[in-house]
Formats: sequence, C-alpha cells, structure tokens
Amino acid sequence: MKKQLNIGIILIMCLALLGACTKNFETYNTNPNQPSSVPTTNHFGAVIVNFSENFSPGSMGAQHANYVGSRLGAGNQSYLSVGEEWGGYYAGLTNINRIIAGAEQDGKTNMLAAALTFRAQMTQVATDQWRDMPYSEASKAAEGIIAPKFDKQEDIYKAIIDDLKKAADLFKAGGNDPIGEGDVLNGGDVAKWQMFCNSLRLRVAVRISNVDLATSTSIINELFGNPADYPVLGSNADNIELRWPGTSPWEEGFWYWWYCCHHEGGGKIVVDLLNNFNDPRLPIWFVPATTDGKYRGSERVGFVPPFIREDISDFNPVFVSGNPNPTGGNEYNVNDGFFRYSEICFLKAEIALRTGQAAVAQAEYEKGITASMQQYGVSDAAIAPYLATEGVAWQNNADDLKKIYTQKYLALFLMNNEAWADARRTDVPLLPPAYNSAFPDHNRAPFRLPYPLTEAGLNSVNLKEYEGNIKDYFWGQKMWWDVRTGVQ
Repeated sequence: MKKQLNIGIILIMCLALLGACTKNFETYNTNPNQPSSVPTTNHFGAVIVNFSENFSPGSMGAQHANYVGSRLGAGNQSYLSVGEEWGGYYAGLTNINRIIAGAEQDGKTNMLAAALTFRAQMTQVATDQWRDMPYSEASKAAEGIIAPKFDKQEDIYKAIIDDLKKAADLFKAGGNDPIGEGDVLNGGDVAKWQMFCNSLRLRVAVRISNVDLATSTSIINELFGNPADYPVLGSNADNIELRWPGTSPWEEGFWYWWYCCHHEGGGKIVVDLLNNFNDPRLPIWFVPATTDGKYRGSERVGFVPPFIREDISDFNPVFVSGNPNPTGGNEYNVNDGFFRYSEICFLKAEIALRTGQAAVAQAEYEKGITASMQQYGVSDAAIAPYLATEGVAWQNNADDLKKIYTQKYLALFLMNNEAWADARRTDVPLLPPAYNSAFPDHNRAPFRLPYPLTEAGLNSVNLKEYEGNIKDYFWGQKMWWDVRTGVQ
C-alpha cells in the first residue's frame, strides 16, 4: 500500500511538472549516442565498407579467378554462401538509393556524383556475378514491391552507363559540397572520385565492346577526346583501394580467413604463369612449397583439417599481413582493390591494338606491367629484363592481344571479380572446369553464380523464367557480354 501511494504521488508530481518540462523536452531528452538521423557521409561510408566486406578478395571470386584453388572436394565452388553476397548487394542498393535521393533533394552535387559512381560500381560487380537480376524494382519494399521483377543484364548495363555519365557530368560541372570524413574509400577527395567514375566508364565500355560496339565507341571517344573534363587514373597514387585498419573487427576479409584457417593456397593458373615468366612478383605474393622448395599452385586447396597443403605454395605472410603498425594491427599489402592504374593502361592498350595503333598499344602495355610491378615494390632494374622475357616481350604479331590479357590478369591479382569477368570475356587465361567436378560435359569454369535459395523461396514467380535459361544449375548461363563460342 505504501508503494502504491508513493507511485501515485510521483505521478501527480510528474503531471504538475509536465508543462514546465516540455518547453525544452527535445533538448534534454535527446540521446547523443542514438541519433535519429545519420549524417550522409557516415551513411555513405557504411555502404562502402559493407559492400567491400561482401565482395572483397576473401569472397568466392578468388576461386573463380583461380588466384586460389577450389575449397570443395567436388570442385563446385562454395555456392552455399551466395545468399550473403546477394543480400549484401541489395542491402547496399537500398542504402545507396536513399543517399542519392537525399543528395538530389539537398543539392549536394559531389555527394550525388560519388553515390551514383558507387551504385554503378556495386551493380557492375553484382550483375557480372549473376547476370539477370532484380534492379529497376529492387529495394522498393516500402512502395509495396516485395517480389521485384528481374531485369536483363543488357538493361542493367544501360542503367550503369547512365549513372556513370550523369556522375561524370556532375563532376565536370563542379560542386562545392564536401563528401566528408565518412568517405573511407577516397578520403573525401573529389578529384579521385572523378577519376574513379571515368575509369569505370572505360572498364564498362571495353566490357561491352563485343556486343554493343556503338555505345562502347561513344564512351571511349568522349573520354579520350576530353581528358580534362573526364580524367581517368593517371598513376599508382590514384589507385582506388579500401585500406583496412587491421584491428578487430576492422580486418580485411582475405587476411582474416588466411590467418584463421590457412586454406588459401596459390591457384595453379596464376602460379604457373608467374613461374613461366620468372616473374619478380612470384616471391612477393607466395612462398615455396615446404616439401621441395618449389613454387607450385593447385586446382584445389585443403577443405578439411589440416588445411595447409605443404606441397603447394602458400601466400607470403609478409604480403598478406604487411608490416606491424605501431598504433596496433597491420598495414596490409592486401587491400580491397576497386581500380588500379595498371588496369587503365591495359584497357588503353587493348583499345589501341584493336583500332590499329600498335605503337600506342605497346607503350600502354609496358606501362601497365611497370605500374603493377612498382605497386609491389619491384625495382626498375628487375622490370626492364622482364619486359624482354619470352612470352612477355611485345613482338608486333597476333600474340600481342593475348599478352595484354595475360598481363592484365596478373595485374588484377586479388581483384577477383574483375579478373573472373575478364577471363570470361577473353578466354585468357583459359579457366578449365572445376577440379574433380561432379558435373560432366563442361569445358570451362562456371559462367556465373547460381541464384541463392532464398530467392527461390521469396521471389519464385519472377525467378522461374530466368532459371529456365540455365542448362546446369552450377554452371549457369553465359554473361550477355560473353560472345565466346564452343564453351559449355
């Protein structure tokens, strides 16, 4: 009874004081640690980090590009985790769409251009993994669309191109708003975002060049004809990479899994190429097999304990972990790469060679090799003889295009999504069927990732049409831009 009386008195006092309290209610009752709205720059940073976590070098792309061997005994890739990447993309798309809408409403030119650029980057990676997928109706649950239609990859690419063109013109016009401290990718540097945007345009133009030459040529001509208005990366200093601090939980995904389980041995294709060319990057990236001291890659790495394969080359611990950081953690050499200057050089080399400009192609080809070597600390004294190595040296013959593709594959090391996409576009290097595969009648690696089981459960009606185009669930369907013949 005493307790009830006390409570009643307290309630009467609160009612009496309510009028006086409400005058400054919002001031006194706002928790600074629980903001009702997140600053746009912080929101943007979170999107970048979350996307990188889902599509980092630690993702399945490392297996598809054969930078590491397959982990599964049947060699059918780690398909059970595709749902995490799929969901990660759509969560990021929802958030980046909100940032774009807010930036448009507030007239934030630079933030809008950067967000459009990153939406294009995210979407290009995603569609190059799954091909056709929900896009135009995706992330619209708030509007009542809970089963979005699938868009064809060619239409998704049109949207990517439109985003990048709009962003490029916004950057060209110039804005005064800062992107802010939340920009963990480029540190708020608008000039780097502008170069990133136009570099992505060049990548996309080359990727679609075999299926839409008119659009590809138009983009390339605009970029090359207006380099001041549409700049691309110009040196290794411009490389677009997310650098992780190295302190838990902010650790790069590839480093984490390598350190945790140590089952990321070198892939056969990449190690064989490095061996064949006596490439100075070989001992930087890998260590010899402990059984005989030789560098050797494998189609398959350990999947059950013990994870370590002593007969194949492991990744060099210094390369993966970097140097100790006095403030804690590691300064990684393995960062999440989005775009490297060396790729620009190889793109220019391919364009030049395909348009009959052999001298320009050779110059860009050799600049691309040099940039990649310098990125990993290879000396100029070692680069010069490498350029003259058999199989590397430019010879003005039919093999030069293949050399461009091969050296680009090496320069894209651990940029797995791009390396896998380029190999499917060019057939260089030739990626064979997964090792010890349970699925016969294939002469190439899988064409794309399968749709996750969650999509079959939540969006089965729209998915059904696209599943009908798939002969083999694990191999999937060729990309729209993949015009190779005789592959299955």
